[in-house]
Amino acid sequence: MKLTRKTVLEKWGADWRTLRSWNRDLSEVTVEVSDREHPNRLGTCWSHEQRLVVYKGDSIHGELDTLLHEFAHAATIGDGHGLAWQGVYAAAIEEVTGVPIPRAVNNYQLLCWSGKKAVKSWWVNSGHDFLWRMCK
Repeated sequence: MKLTRKTVLEKWGADWRTLRSWNRDLSEVTVEVSDREHPNRLGTCWSHEQRLVVYKGDSIHGELDTLLHEFAHAATIGDGHGLAWQGVYAAAIEEVTGVPIPRAVNNYQLLCWSGKKAVKSWWVNSGHDFLWRMCK
């Protein structure tokens, strides 16, 4: 069986739409998996439209983190990278990976760095990375 980044992102996106961390069901959020590389970002969320896109990145685990990041924007309409978004993103990271990260920081990029590390650790330690490499 051949796995593609699109099928992996769609599978986990479907599973993650109903995380408790979102405080609501995100099943109506439209998710686009783009083959385009964006020079300044890995994803975009139009929270008022409940639509997001994940661009092609350097790694599948990085793109999975981006998916969680953008879902957190969809769950916290209009908050940007504020305290509400930070708390929801951190809670989602912990719910998915089991790794607690800070819930609020002065520089949201530090939170994103922690989230990426947690997702990578979960991806590798769970055996998903092995399957990804074997089946792509």
